[in-house]
Amino acid sequence: MAEEAKVVEVKEVKAKKKGHNYKIRYGFSPEIGEFTEEQVKQAKAGGTDALILFNLLFPGGGQYLCDYVSIDGRTSKPVADEELFRVWVFLANKLAQSEGLDDGKKAFAGEVFKTFVNAVQKAEKQLKQTANEEKEGKEVADQG
Repeated sequence: MAEEAKVVEVKEVKAKKKGHNYKIRYGFSPEIGEFTEEQVKQAKAGGTDALILFNLLFPGGGQYLCDYVSIDGRTSKPVADEELFRVWVFLANKLAQSEGLDDGKKAFAGEVFKTFVNAVQKAEKQLKQTANEEKEGKEVADQG
């Protein structure tokens, strides 16, 4: 199903130079509850279970600042670090396939993702081995 294009009204506003002048002003007021797809569409809103919003600032002189705000609709609290870690890993995988990055950065992102996958596979193998050893130990104890 084709999504409707979202219309964003853009206003040119000039500020008197006093510190950093932001390029975007926005509001953020999420509603937490249970919403059907239809209710979200009728409200002309977005729908998700958790949201992370990154703020990027380019104050000049080569500086780059990044911060984020987040909310998990399941808990009404900020997104947990465990979830942030998962997002970081998925982002690394996406960047490894990016056409907009140079090969060195793509390779680095790919290594981050591979390291995570290998660690998960190793942990799963260790869990299976421990479960098998416990099962064998119980069988020996039952026979004794």
